[in-house]
Amino acid sequence: MMTANAGSLIETMDPVHPGLRFRHYHGPQDLPGMAAANQAMRDADGILDTTSADDMAIQYANLTNSDLDRDILIVERIDEPAGIGGYARVEWRDLTDGTRAFGSIILMNPQVRTAELARAMVAWSEAQIAHNARSLPDSDRVAVMQAYTIGEDPTLPDALRAAGWTLQGRGYEMLREPLEDLPAMLVPEGLEFRPLVDDERVRRAIFEAMADAFRDHRSEPEASEEDWRHFRDDPKYDPGLWIIAFDGDEMAGGAIGLIDEDLIRHHGVQRGYVDGVFTRRAWRRRGLARAAVARVLVGLRERGMTSAFL
Repeated sequence: MMTANAGSLIETMDPVHPGLRFRHYHGPQDLPGMAAANQAMRDADGILDTTSADDMAIQYANLTNSDLDRDILIVERIDEPAGIGGYARVEWRDLTDGTRAFGSIILMNPQVRTAELARAMVAWSEAQIAHNARSLPDSDRVAVMQAYTIGEDPTLPDALRAAGWTLQGRGYEMLREPLEDLPAMLVPEGLEFRPLVDDERVRRAIFEAMADAFRDHRSEPEASEEDWRHFRDDPKYDPGLWIIAFDGDEMAGGAIGLIDEDLIRHHGVQRGYVDGVFTRRAWRRRGLARAAVARVLVGLRERGMTSAFL
């Protein structure tokens, strides 16, 4: 199914469903439908986290190595005006372990999700990844393809395995409910939590400290300027809920608290979010992360949250 110009493949692909067709991304007007399909999949598959068109607008304004005109496949529902049943997007990132990962993100609304559709979207992703890989200069990095499945998706994992993909790891959402009787965690000796000034300099320092800490994480991409702009510009971030530990002038680690009003409205619960927990290598195994998470949970409780997840 690979062609010299994989972008043209969309026009020749059959979505194996008479009520669907494949097309290119048409711009920000597609984001509400894409977000709705994404959220329907999360709800069906038991995911606590949510998404919205506003979230995706910030993300899509700051993509790394992903071309909006070429690297997105839209599954359009013919029977519903401007209806989007799902989408796939590919990108590539150099990882901190020295490899180069060509990533594929595939999401389908459960109303149209089938094994046949999943296989077709995997095939497009592989063809587009191959096209993009061939267009890059030669590199000494070992290249891999990488994809994620969400929750209890009954179709995509089988489609990936059938195409020769293998499971490499799992991630989990963790829920803390209620936010009563939180443990009191002492700040590790020699460290202190300080109030933060919310300005671009401080945000950049926190971003770089997180990037340094996560260099040891599985499949972690090298931090890009697009990643920084996404972190800087997200209006949901509130440094009043961030707990950062300092060792003198050095940021040792911390935890990022977040309250997402869209998530609260969607689930109908006062639920906060621990968006990131990080400890830089020199300060690990001293209890810093436990202390930071405990303080973030207290902060969320003080803002009226009754539960939290990470």
